[in-house]
Amino acid sequence: MTKIAYVFWDCDNTLVHTAEHHWLKNLHVLKRHGVDLPEEHKHRVFLQGSPQNYEWFISELGLKCDRDTYLREVDAWFTENAGQIKIRDGVIEALEHFKSNNIPQAVVSNGRTHSVRTVLDAVHLSPYFDAMLCKEDYEGRKPDPEPYLAGIRALEAIHGISIDPAACLAIEDEEKGMQSAKAAGMRVLYRPLGDDRPFDFLLL
Repeated sequence: MTKIAYVFWDCDNTLVHTAEHHWLKNLHVLKRHGVDLPEEHKHRVFLQGSPQNYEWFISELGLKCDRDTYLREVDAWFTENAGQIKIRDGVIEALEHFKSNNIPQAVVSNGRTHSVRTVLDAVHLSPYFDAMLCKEDYEGRKPDPEPYLAGIRALEAIHGISIDPAACLAIEDEEKGMQSAKAAGMRVLYRPLGDDRPFDFLLL
């Protein structure tokens, strides 16, 4: 089996606990605009980004707000409260393990650059990564392989080398992310939210 030489992390709920934070930003902003966001939609909100959520807030919940205003307001709430977000158990130890073994690391997220960089800066994880790929940096969304293929290309450009996808490990918390990484030819470590076993037996 090819040795792991590069590691690609998903961000939301893989590196950090952001599910509740994304729910609350929408809850607060919609309330400001007189719209109730029922608890039954919580999982749906978790699984989609702000642009996707905006579309059904307009069509199904009756939000009367232009897209730019909505995005600006959820981003402002997210930034103001980013200090409340927690790093998932075991993540620091895993990041340090890969760093000490000179294994380059990158983030590949379906999230928008503002959200990803805001939270990783807030919890002081940004220095671990050579690159951060967000939805603005590639076409398509996970489970399409393009996000991870774009991540490989980014590290190739940074390090001036050719990277074999088989030498790459993707760490994910969701099925769509796993499908994306596997389709890109990577090995995948699945660590769903709630599974906080130590990384010791997973480190390669």
